[in-house]
Amino acid sequence: MYDKCIENEQIMRKILLLIGFFIGLINIQAQIVNEGVLKIEPGTTVYFGDDYTNKSGAVHDNDGDLHLNGDFTNDGTVQSTSTTTGDGITYFDSPTNASATENATQTLKGSSNAAQFNNLVVNNTSTSVQGLAVTDEYNLEVTNGVTLTNGKIRLMGEAQLIQTHTGATSNSGNGHLLKDQKGAQNAYRYNYWSSPVADPTSGTYKVTEVLKDGTVTDQWSPTQVDFTISLEGTVASGGNPLELSTRWIYKYINGTQNPYNDAGWLSLFNIGTLAESGDAEVNPAQGYIMKGTDEDALLAATQNYSFEGKPNDGDYTLSISADSEYLVGNPYPSNMDAHEFINDNSGVLKDGQIMFWIHWSTDTHVYTEYGGGYATRNLTTGTPPTIHDDFTSGSGSSTFEPTQYIPVAQGFIVWSKGTAGSIEFNNSQRVFNSGTAFAKTNNTSDTGVVGLIRLGYENPNLMHRSLALGFTNGTATNEKDYGYDARMIDVTSDDMFFTIADLGIPFVIQGVGAYDIEASYPLTIKVATAGEHRIILDATESFDEPIYILDKDINTTYDIRNTDFTINLEAGEYTDRFEVVFQPHAPLEVDNYLNDFVTIYYSNNEIVIQNFENATLTNLQVYNSLGQLIYQNNNQGQLSATEIRIPFDFAQTAYILKLQAIKGKGTYKFINH
Repeated sequence: MYDKCIENEQIMRKILLLIGFFIGLINIQAQIVNEGVLKIEPGTTVYFGDDYTNKSGAVHDNDGDLHLNGDFTNDGTVQSTSTTTGDGITYFDSPTNASATENATQTLKGSSNAAQFNNLVVNNTSTSVQGLAVTDEYNLEVTNGVTLTNGKIRLMGEAQLIQTHTGATSNSGNGHLLKDQKGAQNAYRYNYWSSPVADPTSGTYKVTEVLKDGTVTDQWSPTQVDFTISLEGTVASGGNPLELSTRWIYKYINGTQNPYNDAGWLSLFNIGTLAESGDAEVNPAQGYIMKGTDEDALLAATQNYSFEGKPNDGDYTLSISADSEYLVGNPYPSNMDAHEFINDNSGVLKDGQIMFWIHWSTDTHVYTEYGGGYATRNLTTGTPPTIHDDFTSGSGSSTFEPTQYIPVAQGFIVWSKGTAGSIEFNNSQRVFNSGTAFAKTNNTSDTGVVGLIRLGYENPNLMHRSLALGFTNGTATNEKDYGYDARMIDVTSDDMFFTIADLGIPFVIQGVGAYDIEASYPLTIKVATAGEHRIILDATESFDEPIYILDKDINTTYDIRNTDFTINLEAGEYTDRFEVVFQPHAPLEVDNYLNDFVTIYYSNNEIVIQNFENATLTNLQVYNSLGQLIYQNNNQGQLSATEIRIPFDFAQTAYILKLQAIKGKGTYKFINH
């Protein structure tokens, strides 16, 4: 009798508590609606038997146990104020009915596109409910653990799951999370992947287990992809899943630093068979490559895939050898912040940059005919790839420009420093950023970058290289800085790059200090193909000052805001001729040793040079207004006369004539009219 009284008292206390909790709650047409503040205290259990809506302006704060039998629509704020680990569990468990009518699921949705739970449990014991569907572009944030007892979580479209605790994973259960991602469809193009999920038991993953056919999107039970030993995969058709060729599925661990290295690649299948190799098991945060499925698909066409398994969460480390490169990837079912990753790994990453291989091949599996290159990201910005000089598939470039946010399942290359170390991945690197397309443009920076200049270079074959010069508020210097200066790892036979001090290293991104009108930034142009080479202003971001290319050989500047800088160059490497500057230079502000006693003028289609003191001339060059060398004479016998006459039948315009003598130079401007 005494025990019964205590039980009744506890029930009455809970009822009184619930009366307080439901102030501001109303029930409209079998829906529970919160229009005020709903606070569920620790130790309190609440059951909602119908669909629940947290209205705009309302606050939902659960530090107890909340069981939801229907959908959860959040138009306001969902939060958990408890700092005690384990307090606050939200259950999507629908034990008795399938009141959620959208595809027999419970759904998390609402105009806020976000909800934050302390702990989340999905336990759909009703056979008519598949699990919890999180709507497109929704940020589901869980402080601690996700328990998938029965049923699944489906992240629809660009929905993402973020967990914010520190340390090892807090996830449990045998249920699965499903997340879609798009990759290249063309059977000749590589995808560089990782996986946001793993096997619930082993914690690792196999491609044969986690990768599903996503041709029909947003399924609860997508079909496992199939495999073929043919060189090309096949598309899904007639109820059969798509097939991937086992010939092209590899992971890459601790290879020698070389942008086109054959060593270090480990096939996940025994070559030429459907049997998995001893390297088939992949750790979270390791990446792998594979090719698409449709040999007739356009290069830009995409194929949808589904990843299914236990959601990855918490800390992961990969051991990298000294002076090595490693194919890693985003291991989480959310985007990653590249800046956080670079900063967290400052002790191991060379230069603080990450690289993304972008494959733009024609229809071939022949390596030397591939088209592709490396896009680069660091704390300054990102730059797209160009075309490798061995590629014979044609000229062109990719528009892919990596942003601060690494999409779900994206694989990328890292280089290590001269000592071995561990590459670290953790929940603090996770970030919600709507957009899973690998080429989404967004260069929002939190690293002190206040302005960007994007330069383009084109060789005679119209190959396009992109460079970036970033000005900071003082977080970087004009010297080499970790995370701000990214080396160019795929220099081609015709290329342009930044040079910093006397390092002898080509850079594709240079982060510097504050803008200074007196500053100059050297460029090297490497020429294998003689002809017309061009420097272009691709774009600027938050930078409106004049921009010039200085040709130091004739001390002339060219305003590239108004027109491209075009110059005819012979084969060679021009290491000390061209610079980016911000004010014009007068062409006669050079060493004018010869100007006092050597004069030149134009008369009757001839250049007349009068050398009054018989200075020993060794070279004569004439440049047009574009800086193109149009005439050269280094015959000392012809240049030794007191009066030298050179036929000159070119278009009527201004020209620069440059003389070189043993003791100095002379520079002259003339017009042939």
